This record gives sequence, C-alpha cells and structure tokens, in this order.
Amino acid sequence: MRPELFDIIAKLEPGAGDEIQLTDALSISARDASLAGGVVGVIFNGERYDAGDKLEYIKATVRLASKRADLGPELNTWLKEFSKEI
Repeated sequence: MRPELFDIIAKLEPGAGDEIQLTDALSISARDASLAGGVVGVIFNGERYDAGDKLEYIKATVRLASKRADLGPELNTWLKEFSKEI
C-alpha cells in the first residue's frame, strides 16, 4: 500500500461491522488514481481465509497448522482424538 492510502482511510466513516474498511479506501483510490496511486490487482488461485471473523480465523489457524511438517502430525493426531469427545 502506498502511504497516501492512509490519508483516505483517515477520512472514512465506519462501514460494515461498524469498522473502517480498507476496501472502501481501495475503492476510492481505484476511482481516482491521483489520490493514492490507484489499485493493482493480482489473480490469486488458492485458499482464502477471513481472519476478521473469529471462527474463520480459528479454522484457518488449525487448517494451516495441520499442514506444517513440524506441527501437523501431532496436531492431526490430537484433532482426531478431540473429535471423538465432541
């Protein structure tokens, strides 16, 4: 992000969830590139996680940790045992 984007963010009113939304600032910059240099996009092919939602954050943490070589085997064993308890 270019530093000028923070000038836009500072002027925003709270949006969804009564929070200041970065997407609102990006939308403004996309409409008027002179404000913060515009927006550049990338096509992303992969899993996307919403860390702004408590449950989705936990799911992402568990899913990513389960794939790690140093954590995955032990975590996955524990998850299998834990799933029998619930």
